Amino acid sequence: MNDMSTTVLAAHEIAGFPASFTMDDAHILRSKIIGKCADVECWLVDRIQPYQTPSPSFSMKVKQFEEILKKHQGAFNNPTRLQSYLKVFQPFAIFRSELAHAKLSLIETTDDRMLITIQNAAWGSNVRTAKSIVLSSEELEKIWREMHVAAQKITNYTITPSTPVTPAKAGA
Repeated sequence: MNDMSTTVLAAHEIAGFPASFTMDDAHILRSKIIGKCADVECWLVDRIQPYQTPSPSFSMKVKQFEEILKKHQGAFNNPTRLQSYLKVFQPFAIFRSELAHAKLSLIETTDDRMLITIQNAAWGSNVRTAKSIVLSSEELEKIWREMHVAAQKITNYTITPSTPVTPAKAGA
């Protein structure tokens, strides 16, 4: 029987090796990262709206919320802790922006490792001049895990103090 018809991936799985990281895996991780940032952004919008109209940009929403925290400290439970969580999350939001506006491709190294190339679309399609980030699949998965934890600290945060404070209407 000729085993040449078996794909390399299937042969690895049969031999007990883990399946190789694929383009589908890269896109799934990308979607998870973008989705988790959307969760944090929705959380921010819900907290900003009672005080003012939220900005369209994520980084501006963070700044708006930080201003609200300073101005209305009594309305939030431990605002300095919440600010520290937002500061930890900020690099992930910047990475999300890079990821959302990029083309993904995979490169297999000579030692069978898969690298993900994240090429920013704003710089065009010329590989020599485009801004690119190259990560291993393990590094991208690590970013996802750390980002997920940072996002959960924000979205699970109990912001209400023991005595309620009535916020002003949005746009006022």
